[in-house]
Amino acid sequence: MEYSKGENFSFLSPDQSFADPKRVSGGKQALFAGLAGLYGGLLFGGGVGYSAQKKEALTNDLRQMSEYCDLIAIKLDTGAAIVRMIIDADTVTGESLVGRFAMIHERGSNFRKYSLVVLRNWILGDQTAGTFLQVITVFSSHKQAREFTQTYADKCLHKTRGMVTNRGGLLATYPWVADLEDEDVTPIGTKWLGMLPQTGMFSEKYKTGFFRGRG
Repeated sequence: MEYSKGENFSFLSPDQSFADPKRVSGGKQALFAGLAGLYGGLLFGGGVGYSAQKKEALTNDLRQMSEYCDLIAIKLDTGAAIVRMIIDADTVTGESLVGRFAMIHERGSNFRKYSLVVLRNWILGDQTAGTFLQVITVFSSHKQAREFTQTYADKCLHKTRGMVTNRGGLLATYPWVADLEDEDVTPIGTKWLGMLPQTGMFSEKYKTGFFRGRG
């Protein structure tokens, strides 16, 4: 939690309170709008920005999603809606995790409305900066982490383009496998998703940052 808060993730607390996350600055939104006008032509027009979603709605969506994890947070200041979830997986079977990831992805579509709209299109639907659900699946032993990575992790990957849906854009759900015994984190689906900065995609810094202060 400490490390993620340093990245501007806002966590839903045990008492269900929540600090409204930072969003892309007005200046950067103006830059996106200029690019949209330059490349979008007549179909894409203006209107770059966030949808009119209230904090209460976001808090409620996080509460519902928290049924599938032990901790949950969201980050909005890169444009994409990045949901970071943490699951204590020691007592959860691999098959159950595969099923849980499918449910997480299905409910993850609720968070598309919080992502920055970068192209307005009244014909094909608005395109957003994307919605990404990072699920940190935590194992106490190296053996458990390795088994999940080798047998189940690829089955937990989900991706939906959403090109013809309102508030579309890429929706992706993917695991990061945390091995507490070896103090290591393994990202799953890095090549599949691409190393896009706005997704908050995995970086080597997490292999040390997540375990800082343990011991």
